[in-house]
Amino acid sequence: FYWDVLRLFHEIKQGILKCVNSGNGDITSIGIDTWGVDFGLLDKDGKLLENPVHYRDERTKGIMQKVFEVIPQDELYDKTGIQFLDINTLYHLYSLKLNRPDVLERAETLLFMPDLFAYLLTGEKNVEYTIASTSQLLNAKERNWDFDMIDRLGLKRSLFGKITPPGNVIGKLSKDIADELGIAQVDVIAVGSHDTASAVVSAPIEKGEKGCYVSCGTWSLLGAETKEPLINEKTFEENFTNEGGVENTIRFLKNISRSVLLAADLNRFSFPVAPIFFEGTEHDHHPEIAGQRICRPWLAENLPYLFICAILRSAFHGIPFAACHQRGSCRCRKGIRFAS
Repeated sequence: FYWDVLRLFHEIKQGILKCVNSGNGDITSIGIDTWGVDFGLLDKDGKLLENPVHYRDERTKGIMQKVFEVIPQDELYDKTGIQFLDINTLYHLYSLKLNRPDVLERAETLLFMPDLFAYLLTGEKNVEYTIASTSQLLNAKERNWDFDMIDRLGLKRSLFGKITPPGNVIGKLSKDIADELGIAQVDVIAVGSHDTASAVVSAPIEKGEKGCYVSCGTWSLLGAETKEPLINEKTFEENFTNEGGVENTIRFLKNISRSVLLAADLNRFSFPVAPIFFEGTEHDHHPEIAGQRICRPWLAENLPYLFICAILRSAFHGIPFAACHQRGSCRCRKGIRFAS
């Protein structure tokens, strides 16, 4: 499966045109974020070799085990801190090396999707940190390419450009595109180019404040921002990931995509999640929700799946949400209670 990258680029320009035509042509800068892991390959002349392949393409089937024959799984996790998913950039590149080596031989530069769109807008090549961290090719502690691992896998070092932090100005919008769109040659900025990185940095969690986030989209994610990666035997066993965040943080998180399916069909299926929804009468210390129907997961037993289900159902049905740590009288924890 391929991404129709030129069509996607056309739609980016259409979005800018609609902004201009709606009377908001005073654009000062442009930033792009996208999903993770996918990339395009440029040749020595800066031409795109082919449409980027979709991360769910089956070319990575069985490739993960072949990588483990070169780099043991535990060593790979110790270096990268990234969860093991066969969609990761690493396995797509190794599939190319094994099955289509001619493509890699002609390739000179790898650009992840937001960097590729920025290149089409500006002509400047850039590799932004947060999106690169999804590849499973970065050393999590050093925040840079793990060239020891890249060399052992037989991948060309030249593919992997200098990593830049979020907030870096990539370049100016090219004159041709600026004229086409009727705007000035504004700055194109490397935001937190992985969409989750941009979502997390916008979460209202103050610096120094302990908190977690839930991100729901194509994937559902539960995690927290940390200063350093958390890489140990337990995180390896549970397949937690350490992706790069804005302001040099780490997004320590767990993919919990199946919770969306649970929440969507919560009323149809018969399983033990049902009792977490009840008519609340004992919330005298939360008068704003006293006597109302409450969504409540018992955190100690059901996190993370039922926690997300409760949040989603609260949103879907317009009823308050309270997160409690025991089945008895409610002792809602401040900071994780939401009222609709």
